Amino acid sequence: MSLYKYFYLTWTLIVILGLSIGSLYFLNNTSDPQNYEKPKEFDEMTVQEINKTNRINEVLSGMNLDQKIGQIFLAKVPEVNQIEDIQNYNLGGFVIFDQDVKDENSETFKQKVATWQANAGIPMIIASDEEGGIVTRVSKIVPEGFPSISQIYSAGGMQLISSETDRKDAILKSLGINVNLGPVADVAVNPSSYMYSRTLMLPAETPLVDAANTTAEYVRIVVTQSNLQQIGSTLKHFPGYGENGDSHNNLIVDKEDLNTIQSVDLIPFEAGIQAGAGGVLVSHNIYEAIDPTQPASLSPAVHELLRRDLNFNGVIMTDDFDMKGLTSFTDKNQAAVITINAGTDMIISSTYQDQIQLVRDAVNNGTISQERLRDAVTHVLSWKYDLGLI
Repeated sequence: MSLYKYFYLTWTLIVILGLSIGSLYFLNNTSDPQNYEKPKEFDEMTVQEINKTNRINEVLSGMNLDQKIGQIFLAKVPEVNQIEDIQNYNLGGFVIFDQDVKDENSETFKQKVATWQANAGIPMIIASDEEGGIVTRVSKIVPEGFPSISQIYSAGGMQLISSETDRKDAILKSLGINVNLGPVADVAVNPSSYMYSRTLMLPAETPLVDAANTTAEYVRIVVTQSNLQQIGSTLKHFPGYGENGDSHNNLIVDKEDLNTIQSVDLIPFEAGIQAGAGGVLVSHNIYEAIDPTQPASLSPAVHELLRRDLNFNGVIMTDDFDMKGLTSFTDKNQAAVITINAGTDMIISSTYQDQIQLVRDAVNNGTISQERLRDAVTHVLSWKYDLGLI
């Protein structure tokens, strides 16, 4: 046998032996479920994410510019032409106020909401401030109203908060409300502060870090429980209202240092985001330590903090555009363009007709990019998917 043939046969045998050993190893490992690593594309969560992405893209592909713009408005319910405005402006949702439940009972209100939804091209977010206590809308039309969170906490601690959240969410769902503009994630221990009565109302001597951690536990419970019933949670008022006055009537400037904001105010928001909150509502206060030049609702720096540092991928919405905290700073119609470019996905507004036109003009002239608009609409549709609406 020639030397060449000898080496050829030797290498052939080595290759055959290697392939045989490799095949046996593969068979042994794949035949044992404990050793077999399932490919990522077959993972259950990945399948869910693929289905969600496909559905959102399917809806997006069928939308024109006006439909996309309408989705980023969470409108106050107009006194007249409700059905016409839902259809003409393609509104993303309605937010309930006291006048919307006046002279209603649970059945008539439920029918009204059902009529809105029946006339919407894309099912609507129906949102309501249901913090309980002094901030509630539908307590007047249900058999037993919603007590404040401080009353619940005083009576039964976190366990009662959990069961009361279940009760409240079941009622909201039965009425057709799918998003609660809560829980309040703000930390305040000073009884003279505007937001204090809407928090857990912890004793004034409570260290701020302890108050933040207790508030974070409350927020985590509410968000987790609400997700079980597909009621969306909206953490507010980012990045934390603090010990300030009322931004409904004044422009508020928050002078907290950045360390306090990070170690106190952001803690409950982080807890709510980790628990799966679908929405975060941004205040109209100016936070000097983050952006001293403009309200949080208009500030790219505040939105970047929420997206980048807190890894929030849900819907960023503004506080009410009628509040003096915004209107005393700038024209609210122009603010619609500014806030979208800052990173907002949804605007709470009563004058949406004018703002929709300005936003349309801004998209057409390139002031708002198609990519930014698509990003905002995608966040809204993603939340609607999670709520079982699309």
